[in-house]
Amino acid sequence: MLPAPVLHFLRVCPARTKDFFSAVSFLLNDIPNVSFKDKTRILKQLSVISSNIQSPHTQSEILSFIRTILTLPPDRKGCVVEAGSFKGSSTAKFSLAADIAGRTLVVFDSFEGFPANDEPPHKNIFGGDAGYEKGDYFGTLEEVKSNVTKFGKIDRCLFVKGWFDNTMPYFKEPVAAIYLDVDLASSTRTCLKYLYPLL
Repeated sequence: MLPAPVLHFLRVCPARTKDFFSAVSFLLNDIPNVSFKDKTRILKQLSVISSNIQSPHTQSEILSFIRTILTLPPDRKGCVVEAGSFKGSSTAKFSLAADIAGRTLVVFDSFEGFPANDEPPHKNIFGGDAGYEKGDYFGTLEEVKSNVTKFGKIDRCLFVKGWFDNTMPYFKEPVAAIYLDVDLASSTRTCLKYLYPLL
């Protein structure tokens, strides 16, 4: 019999084999200084967040980065960076791990959706068509902060509003881990140009 938080996680999230095994692995594998109780609390909260905020990601990819945050060596200096937050679902989820790890989560986003671009459409992670129209994946800063306040740990977050090429050149803090969810190749290049040297 699986623990109640895992069952809740699986009921709320679409039935994906990878998500199932990721949840079980996260729960059963040892993470230094993170209790079984903390892990079950995280799994339950991920389900709550996904039920309340539009979440165009899999729980598997979120759990992978949460594990990265939680296993950062304590002597490794630096914040955790998220580039691209949409409505704040992933931000709320990552803030839970940042809180346990005692790290600041720095969130870069235009809070205006995609910039104008000419990149071709692709398939999203669920197999559907994914276009990149200007303004797609738009969530206001106020909306994201509200969602993180309700479901995550807002005190762990620092929000940087603006286009990446206007904000990232001025960011000079050491970075311990980066989560890029920016979709556009041009945005990915900008993030790598300015964030990778800070690792």
